[in-house]
Amino acid sequence: MSLSAIIMAGGEGSRLRPLTCDTPKPMVPVLGRPVLAYALMLLHQHGFHEVGVTLQYLPERIPRAFGAGERYGVRLHYCREREPLGTAGGVLRAAAGARRPEETFAVLSGDALTDCDLTAALRFHREKRALATLVLARVREPLAYGMVVTDGEGRVRRFIEKPGWGEVYADTANTGIYLLEPEILREIRPDGPCDFGRDLFPRLVAQGREVFGYVMDGYWCDIGDQAAYVRAQVDMLAGRVRLDAGVRIAETAQIADSAQLDSLCWVGAGAIVGANAQLSDGAIVGAGAIVGANVRMARSVLWEDARVGDFVRMSGAVVGRGAQVGAGASMREESALGDGAVLGARSSLETGVKIWPGKRVDPCMHVTENLVWGGVNRLTIENGEASVACPQAACQLAACWAEASSCAEMALAHDGSAEAAALCTAACGALCAQGVAPVLLGETSLPVLRCVQRLEGINAAVFWTPGRATLCAAGGISPARDGQRKTEALFARQDFPRPFSGKTEVPRALPDAQALYVGALTAALPSDAFSGVKPHVAVFAPTPALTALAARVLNAAGLGGRTACGEGTVESWEVGFRLERNGQTVEVFDSHGVPDAAEQTMLAYSALGGGMEWIAKLDAPAALEKLARERRVTLRRVSGVHETWTASLLQAGAAQFDMHFDGLYRALRMAALLSAKRTTLRGVLASLPATCRCSEQTPCPLPVRGRALRVLAESEQDALLDGGLRITRPDGWATLDADARAAEVTVCAEAADMETARELCGFYLEKFREALRAQQERAPERPESGGESTAE
Repeated sequence: MSLSAIIMAGGEGSRLRPLTCDTPKPMVPVLGRPVLAYALMLLHQHGFHEVGVTLQYLPERIPRAFGAGERYGVRLHYCREREPLGTAGGVLRAAAGARRPEETFAVLSGDALTDCDLTAALRFHREKRALATLVLARVREPLAYGMVVTDGEGRVRRFIEKPGWGEVYADTANTGIYLLEPEILREIRPDGPCDFGRDLFPRLVAQGREVFGYVMDGYWCDIGDQAAYVRAQVDMLAGRVRLDAGVRIAETAQIADSAQLDSLCWVGAGAIVGANAQLSDGAIVGAGAIVGANVRMARSVLWEDARVGDFVRMSGAVVGRGAQVGAGASMREESALGDGAVLGARSSLETGVKIWPGKRVDPCMHVTENLVWGGVNRLTIENGEASVACPQAACQLAACWAEASSCAEMALAHDGSAEAAALCTAACGALCAQGVAPVLLGETSLPVLRCVQRLEGINAAVFWTPGRATLCAAGGISPARDGQRKTEALFARQDFPRPFSGKTEVPRALPDAQALYVGALTAALPSDAFSGVKPHVAVFAPTPALTALAARVLNAAGLGGRTACGEGTVESWEVGFRLERNGQTVEVFDSHGVPDAAEQTMLAYSALGGGMEWIAKLDAPAALEKLARERRVTLRRVSGVHETWTASLLQAGAAQFDMHFDGLYRALRMAALLSAKRTTLRGVLASLPATCRCSEQTPCPLPVRGRALRVLAESEQDALLDGGLRITRPDGWATLDADARAAEVTVCAEAADMETARELCGFYLEKFREALRAQQERAPERPESGGESTAE
């Protein structure tokens, strides 16, 4: 007689992610077959030929793979759950959708591996005249299962759902295999989700109905997590499961003569195993997968079409369908790559780390946390700034910067936003655990942080804004390039002291760091800075804290003026200063506005003094040469590379650095110029040499940008190539500046009149584009390496 059964196959398998992100749990391969296939084989073996299958998660995958079930000697009927119905509710829906059982039927879980003797269980069920029989398995550690307590006759007395050790009264777990009479379907409530173990069976037991437990003596494994998934396959290869494991080594597999495979290995059709590879202790190589030379692989599973490079080390790991493991990489116990994920060459995954489908880990990275969204361990520092996506990244960045700078303490501050405060707090905890003492300034500005660094002799600091961190080396300047690259490399390798592995520090708070700053700032001003007519000053700041700091500075300098939070306009008699959120830069303006080049000229004019040297970038206005001669000052143009620029400024004196990187100090010095000249902003601008500038941007692919700029420089006699390209002409000059963060180049030209400036700008813009086209059309100057490398 043909019996009927229902397989519950709608689960998501969340504990098996990322392997189940794109694969229903019943479709997870076990020795090359979906685990559901073994359930169908078991049912056929014991006379169950009419099988209903409940579907919910990725429901189209199972019918596509199994069809009508002829291959397994059963007739399959599918029932899709549009909403979660619970195990019992799903069975009720499946029974109604297929041929309704007229006598005893079985219920199985589609994601467990078992060789249960269903015939013996059915005999027990009928002998007991049971309404429901639960098949139970003895387990060593019952905490992860639903425990079922029975009496001496096998009648169920109690259910304990995932007990603590204090609740363990039995070692018999509910396997999710049930033998049921048709009338039980009337007990399942159709008006909402209903679960066998939590709802239906406890209710029937409480009513005194005939619910029994049958303790099986075969193999049962709930493939609920990765460790169980790998263990189940090892058990099959070891003969602990009375199911057909199939051919151990497929005829079409290609295995190098020097490869070593022990008896607990399985290699699928079309798979390749390279020279000197060693596969042991349950190494599973799926169909079409490739194992490189000199690989060491134990208790690990490769799904179909996976790729493993040479010299890889894997233990207890799983590599999803089409995923790739780069040469020299390593994967530790219970680590996993989802379908299509890539682990870069010489990278490593720590124990239990999972990489989600399609994600990529760059070469030479040591990954300690799951990669679900975005990238992993990728840190790029440009101009001393880095993107920080989350508190975890803030912890790691602070730890790496502390290690790279070899500092004993680090100053931390933020701009007052909730996100920045959270990042700052996370970094504080990481530094304390690492043995570096944080010096906390709280909400303030970047110039305040730099000032405290100098006064307190702190060699490293970080200023936090939403999603970004600004690193400061000794003196408050940007770290040198080698310091930035070292921090990036440490971040990639996660190569910094582990928390609480040595000395632990406590944070030190500076509750009024702004007082130190205000005192230092006003002390840096000339004593007669505002001895003349005091200008009417209006300072606009984006935050209340920065607005309060501006007011404090103006009062301390004896300047007065007004401050406002947010945008604003000025009257005709006022000079306005608009601060950026970090307080580092400021825009000067009046009721008519101020051109950028004119502001740069006035900035130098307000600071130049006899006998000093003034540092200027390559693209600074040509008017500075005339001002320098008039004020008997040496003008030195330096590379526009941020690190070189800031280091040169600080070397020339803190005042020059602050003129460019402290918005309030810059505002005071410009106000002092107006006071000394007893004039307005319009009056000062009228007295300065005229500046006519024009600039345009053009896209430029990063790989050929350097070559194009070099070719252009070689074609010009008076060209300086240093952090940009400056070309001097009798009628003016032009610069080409490569943006560090974008694939574009800015062409800027200056001349005695605007028409000439536009002509120069257009001429060199087209000349650069011609050089760019030529470099894109020609072959690379030298062969590109096929290997991967990283900065150490």
